[in-house]
Amino acid sequence: MKLFRISLLALSMIPLSLLAQQTVSERLQQGVDVKLSATEVEAQFTPNHPMFKGGNAVELKQLSTRKSKLGTHTTYQQYVNGIAVYGAFLTVNKNTNGTIVSGYSSLIEANQYQLEPHVLNGTTVWVVDGNKLVQVQQKKSGHLFQLAYADGSIAYEKDMRLFFTDTVVKAQVFNPDPLTTAGVTYGTNGTYKNFNDSDYALLNNQRVWVAVPAQYDNGTFYLQNNYARIEDFASPNIAPVTSTTDTFSFTRKQDGFKQVMALYHISALQTYLQSIGLNGLVPYQLRVDAQSGAADNSSFNYDPDTTLNFGTGGVPDAEDADVIVHEYTHAIVHSLNGGDIIATERRALEEGICDVVSCAYSYRLNPFRWKNIFSWDGNNEYWSGRNGAATKDYTQKVGDFYSDSEIWSSCLNNITERIGPDACIQLLVAIMPELTPYTTMPQAAHLMYDADSVLNNGVNRWVLAEEFNRKKFDTFPTGLTDYVIDNSFFTILNTMAFAQGTGQALFQSKNNQVVKVEVFDVTGKLVFTQENTQEVSITPAGLAGGLYVAKVTQGTQVGVVKLVKN
Repeated sequence: MKLFRISLLALSMIPLSLLAQQTVSERLQQGVDVKLSATEVEAQFTPNHPMFKGGNAVELKQLSTRKSKLGTHTTYQQYVNGIAVYGAFLTVNKNTNGTIVSGYSSLIEANQYQLEPHVLNGTTVWVVDGNKLVQVQQKKSGHLFQLAYADGSIAYEKDMRLFFTDTVVKAQVFNPDPLTTAGVTYGTNGTYKNFNDSDYALLNNQRVWVAVPAQYDNGTFYLQNNYARIEDFASPNIAPVTSTTDTFSFTRKQDGFKQVMALYHISALQTYLQSIGLNGLVPYQLRVDAQSGAADNSSFNYDPDTTLNFGTGGVPDAEDADVIVHEYTHAIVHSLNGGDIIATERRALEEGICDVVSCAYSYRLNPFRWKNIFSWDGNNEYWSGRNGAATKDYTQKVGDFYSDSEIWSSCLNNITERIGPDACIQLLVAIMPELTPYTTMPQAAHLMYDADSVLNNGVNRWVLAEEFNRKKFDTFPTGLTDYVIDNSFFTILNTMAFAQGTGQALFQSKNNQVVKVEVFDVTGKLVFTQENTQEVSITPAGLAGGLYVAKVTQGTQVGVVKLVKN
């Protein structure tokens, strides 16, 4: 564990006067990060900063370093007098050359707070409580993580569940669910309903034969492989099925059907992700209970053990691939990031990410109503499911993480439709290590936008910008609305046609003086140059799709603009 002393210049996200008006729970759930430039990140490690003249010893301890195609992502935890400050982190992102590109901070200016220590059993942390740093106890109560005051009252709590020699065996499954393959909606003409998990012929007829990686030992086939192991660790106590042949054929009413569904779709998702270059995700065997409780909910548990749990209430959750893929995506995010999820909007983002992957998975199998999240498990008399085609935007979020997740999922589903599921999932997985406990949807949008520049030379930036703008995450340049770009000494015309590849971008001097125009791609390579003229035309022919930077020089004046080529 690496240890650093840090400077805390301008890191307090929320004014002390405002923090004093918030409860501990409100501060954590509504918390956001400060985005830092490379220079600002470097400043956090400057020694002898005046901040250290106070009486408290402020330190950063390195929690983790994770690698991705974008580079490395290191997270530090803030400590005061040797005790961690809960929810106070610094995430530093470096590119593949080791250069700092950005950071996100939720650190506090510790010396502005009065310390209130307590003698408590077990692990303790500091929390910001008004104008004090109060020492509280970390504890678990069932699935709840809690921070408790010295008198036993709860300052903050959260549910730690995140909802939702090998061989090959033959098995029957829904792929992805019976409604999608039948091309109908739930309850069509009074049919295609759950009917108390019965062996209803119209539903059983939607089963298909698939190959499932499994394990063979001493004459018996078991439902386990490198990715998952079917177990029974929660009520109702239903033992995993086995077979003495290489065939697992069950009707939907039989217990083995749910177990085969869970193992198959986890394995199929892994196979798909590896086929598009996403290897090493969840590099351990997950314990899976396909019949875990009578309630109509499922979850990924990450503490103290990593498990997937599928409820049997309503339509059994493990009968719908959307649910299985959603929950397994929580495990993917956790394996790439491992950080906490504290703010409500970050939880909404997490749910939206998992919904996007489940929609993309279904889209590849069968595009029928693919944006209808949980087509079989939801959208029925048991619960309404979620809408992956929602029209609401970021200004309409309501603070409920399930409802708000539809803003992110519907946005990325539109992107999936335009650039394909492979490209969308690759970008989404690329940013997972960069997520912090407080990442907002606009911040995640910018991470994806930047990731496309690094991984794809910006080929999808026009589409990303248009969809992110539609959801009002920010104002991203599109190259379509910038018909005329005015600068102090030059004008650019026709960027819309340039972006579409149908016309030239025209640079014109505004003062009858000659200009020099240089165009660079995102790697810094010069792809075009012309000088000593009052007008310069740049043709899109021969230029790959992506983002370009145009540098215009006239004497000592320099202007820089961005161009997008679709």
